[in-house]
Amino acid sequence: MIEKSKPLYKKCFSIEYPGKVDNLEKSLETLGGIGEIRRACLQEEELEEKKPLELRLWPKNPYEHPVQARPVKVHNLVLQLKKKGKKEEKEKEIEDTESFIEYRIIGIIKKTYRFRDMIDFQYNTHASNFIKMWNKSIIPLEFESLDEFSISLEEKDDPENLDLPVPSVFSRTKIPHNYWYRQNPSLIKIQQDSKLKLVNKSKAPRIWSISVPWETETVPAEPHVKLPNIPEQNIQNILNLLKVLFEERPIWTRRAITYKVNEKDSGMSVYLKYALAYVAYHWRSGPWRDTYVKYGVDPRTDQKYRFFQTVSFTYRPSENLDNANLSPQEKEESNSPIFTGQTLYQQTRIFQIIDITDCLLVQLLGKIPLRAKANFKNGWFKSTLFDKFKLIMKQKFKALSEGRIASDLEFIKILERSNDSSSSVTDDEIDETKFDTSLISQEPDSKVNLLMKDFLQKVGALDDDDFYNDDDAFDDDIFGDD
Repeated sequence: MIEKSKPLYKKCFSIEYPGKVDNLEKSLETLGGIGEIRRACLQEEELEEKKPLELRLWPKNPYEHPVQARPVKVHNLVLQLKKKGKKEEKEKEIEDTESFIEYRIIGIIKKTYRFRDMIDFQYNTHASNFIKMWNKSIIPLEFESLDEFSISLEEKDDPENLDLPVPSVFSRTKIPHNYWYRQNPSLIKIQQDSKLKLVNKSKAPRIWSISVPWETETVPAEPHVKLPNIPEQNIQNILNLLKVLFEERPIWTRRAITYKVNEKDSGMSVYLKYALAYVAYHWRSGPWRDTYVKYGVDPRTDQKYRFFQTVSFTYRPSENLDNANLSPQEKEESNSPIFTGQTLYQQTRIFQIIDITDCLLVQLLGKIPLRAKANFKNGWFKSTLFDKFKLIMKQKFKALSEGRIASDLEFIKILERSNDSSSSVTDDEIDETKFDTSLISQEPDSKVNLLMKDFLQKVGALDDDDFYNDDDAFDDDIFGDD
């Protein structure tokens, strides 16, 4: 059995105390004592939540704002010095003092604690009656003293000098900055309404866009009143294009409209956020969340606007997906708003129904029953089947983010489940129900088509003549006229 060798030197830690140490015991008390110092120095490196070493100049004051030390990795040595010789000999040979000093290494310092942050403002609580009562009744945590605590509800004579508890922090600034007491060079003085006013000439112009929640009763019919009537020339150029695009399609996501603008002229997209306020308002909640809608158009009033609803996802990019190696054309296509089920567009997390071209999703979507009135969660689509649609799309999106293309056969389990909202499928269940395609003799498209037909007939959403087993069914345009 091989014995482990002992380290040659001891492992040590150091603390750069920000003050003169006249009394070692009191100095250690300001750091929390030996126990607190040992805990801070010996805590494991892999711990996620570490309690920092703190300096309290008034350790007995619970309302003091401490300053935290920052651990720094160093490679220093601990030396032990020893002087030799007699005092008389030292006086005779003052210049040759090095010969009377011996040293040896007794430890290695790999971590030191430094106090570099500015200490926060402090508040003296000696004159506070509330703090005195709090310290007497609450701090001891004794049942008898808690009964003595009371708060006076009488109005104060001086409302500007209230006796309030001390806040946990006064200043968020920890690092000193050189201000030099100079005015912002971008500020200019102008005369407005007989008054001198400071204006920041480098400040970006305000975007007077209108954003509405789902609960709004009426949608905006025209731009914000403070929006300039005559925009700048750069904004006017892109505005002419936006008017044409919103005539073709009244509802767009920011990603989709940017993609269209870049097809015409990539330089115009810089002014897109300013130009959008002239032609469209923004939904910040509901089934059309994060879309820009043409002024005067309310998608809650007509079922034809269901194809412009949004479906959004979040994911962690896989290590296998590296945009750095993409060609310029592939990088440009990575901004595409289209969901094909075959390609992952790294920049796109939100899709409109009209931009989904995956065959399985298109077939399922075209047969989902509609509501008489749009609701907050699923818009015009009825919940049960639309939830299945979103679940399948989410798993396809997740597979793409993992670097693979999901087969339609993986979603048979979802389609076979009954049309019951109580029998929802979780993400974990989907991961456990992956199918081995080698065990299925039928062609994937044929298998899925038969399953879709049987499934939709069971829920009464499909007639016998509405579904085809050949590949022509995938070419039907479900986004045609209603």
